Amino acid sequence: MIVSQIQSPSSVPSQHEIASAILLLRSFAPATLASAIRNDFDAETFTLAGGRERGAGLAPWQLKRAKSFVESHLDGDIRVEQVASVCGLSRSHFSHAFRTSTGFSPHSWLIHKRVEKARKLLSVRATPLAEVALVCGFSDQSHFTRQFRRATGVTPRSWRGLCLVEG
Repeated sequence: MIVSQIQSPSSVPSQHEIASAILLLRSFAPATLASAIRNDFDAETFTLAGGRERGAGLAPWQLKRAKSFVESHLDGDIRVEQVASVCGLSRSHFSHAFRTSTGFSPHSWLIHKRVEKARKLLSVRATPLAEVALVCGFSDQSHFTRQFRRATGVTPRSWRGLCLVEG
């Protein structure tokens, strides 16, 4: 199923197909890739599933507040210091605790959320790519294109084309 999509990518893989691919990769991944493909990664929520070491990460209210702050300010310039202050922590303590709680740096999670928003916009509107870039908080279209390609494997224009073919 996954191999056929790679050979002829006619549709965007579903969350279930992505999760299946992650499980497949886990079975072949050497121990050195354990930090990249975590056994307890939850592809649905982009967070670590299950418990984490007590006291090492953010408290649930802090994680919720940080994610909420980021999601409500995606179109602007967000600094780690701002998110840390919302949680009542220093920048370095927040960054370490966020990574422990989610498995991702605050910046990586921010980029993921911006790309996620862009994917939604690209699939429902014919908005110019430069405008999508700005609405999603990227500095310019080239920055948007680089980050989008890094996250999805295709350019925003190609993504839009795939969405229009399916719809």
